[in-house]
Amino acid sequence: MHGDGGVESDGEEPVDGAATTGTTAPSGRAALPPGPGFDQPRTIPSRPPPRPSESPAPDERPTSRPPSGRPASSRPSGKASLTPPTGEGLKPLTDAPRLSRGSRVYEDRNSSRQYLDAATMVNDYLRRLGQELAVSFEPLDEDGYTEVLRGSAQVGVNVLEEHNTLLLLSRIMDVPKDARETLYRRLLELNFLVTSDAAFAIDKDRDAIYLRAHRRLGGLDYEEFADLLDKVTAIADEWDDRLHELFPRDD
Repeated sequence: MHGDGGVESDGEEPVDGAATTGTTAPSGRAALPPGPGFDQPRTIPSRPPPRPSESPAPDERPTSRPPSGRPASSRPSGKASLTPPTGEGLKPLTDAPRLSRGSRVYEDRNSSRQYLDAATMVNDYLRRLGQELAVSFEPLDEDGYTEVLRGSAQVGVNVLEEHNTLLLLSRIMDVPKDARETLYRRLLELNFLVTSDAAFAIDKDRDAIYLRAHRRLGGLDYEEFADLLDKVTAIADEWDDRLHELFPRDD
């Protein structure tokens, strides 16, 4: 994969661009191992020619995860937990100001479409993106969650309307027991430029590395949503393979 805007870090190739190859990484599920039913994602055509203000889209775009690949009893990999660890200067997400449904009207400024709630807006954005790419995306479930695939990466789309937040999460790998300091430094170096609008983070409760990106739901345009999803899926697809090669799983 090639990076956003051609930015490189320490000789690594940029992130966005052509798809990489490699073995399929373990499921990105945060709590339980993957269940049966994971199908290989289809090759996705590029989006139609962009308008002058847009950057050209890569040849491969995300595709929806098939419904059969998601056991009903397990928590998907990129599904957000609303009880993150607290610390100095930090508050749990559950303490964030809550917005009541109907207190905000969501609008895509480019098309002037308005939506009464964030889930309807994001579902429409997924539908429009699917039409552009000639694929079908699964809509959000009752918890405001769906999952898309790109190569070996699985990216969870979380609509946290009460917190006015769109959160994209992809589980990359477990934290290895050895060479942790080297790993942490590498992740910070990648966060500096390579990961664009996303960043690597560690869930201390699950001892796992995630790629995450978030954005306010208010004022979220379709083009911004599609661009953010494209970047996160491309970065996750490249670096789940690279990091597994650089820091193999402990036996």
